Amino acid sequence: MSRRKPSSSMRPRRRAERGIAYLLVMIAVAAAAVMGWAMLSVSSLRAQVDVNALDGVEADGLAESGANLAIYYLRFPDRSPIDPVVGAAGNAHYPGQASIALFPDSAGTVSVTVANPRANEFRIVSESHVPARQGGAIVTHTVVVTATLDRAAPSGPAPPGDAAITGIRVTSWMTP
Repeated sequence: MSRRKPSSSMRPRRRAERGIAYLLVMIAVAAAAVMGWAMLSVSSLRAQVDVNALDGVEADGLAESGANLAIYYLRFPDRSPIDPVVGAAGNAHYPGQASIALFPDSAGTVSVTVANPRANEFRIVSESHVPARQGGAIVTHTVVVTATLDRAAPSGPAPPGDAAITGIRVTSWMTP
């Protein structure tokens, strides 16, 4: 029996097949690496978006709480921590405060201003400032409220401005 030696034309073909297989494996590994990197990037971005959303929710809550605090002090001026001022329309009222820390576990603060453009009408601007958990920025949120005081008719000789406050009617609540 004689064995035949492979012809020289067979050898380059096997090498070429092995070269193509190697190239296909390298392409598959590169595609898997790109897909893995993309999944990690999406996961990291999602975590950052979640943290930013928490900062936004905290800023929204602080701004609305500041507006509610101002409404409370307009309703009960004797409970205000600062002395009332007389507004442009002549009503004595809570003027607002800057950098109020409403909650002990929050790093954010809220600044409230109260203006008295017309008799028994008040414009409340509440702006929160929350340090972002990532990136070092400040997240802010503003709430603008227009409220009208309902006053009882004065009993006795007291002037109308001193009538008892019976309630507050919020006529507008905006977040610009």
